Amino acid sequence: MFYQWLEGPRSELYRLLDRIVDDSRHLNVMVLDQGVINKRLFEAWEMRFTDREASSILEWLAERRDKTNEENPKHVVEFLRSIRA
Repeated sequence: MFYQWLEGPRSELYRLLDRIVDDSRHLNVMVLDQGVINKRLFEAWEMRFTDREASSILEWLAERRDKTNEENPKHVVEFLRSIRA
């Protein structure tokens, strides 16, 4: 399972997403959220693994699924926003 937050000019993002989808190393690519933002949320962010002790996407999702009794892609967006700091 892999999540990535992409920011930038719309046309460049669409070209990048096309390349990701066309790459045979990626399966079941799904856009969870999209829209216009006024300021980059991850300006100085570098791709990395999260520290499981500090923030676990699986635990985050399990906690929310228990509360809502459903799997919701918006929870992934919430998680990514929460670790940006």
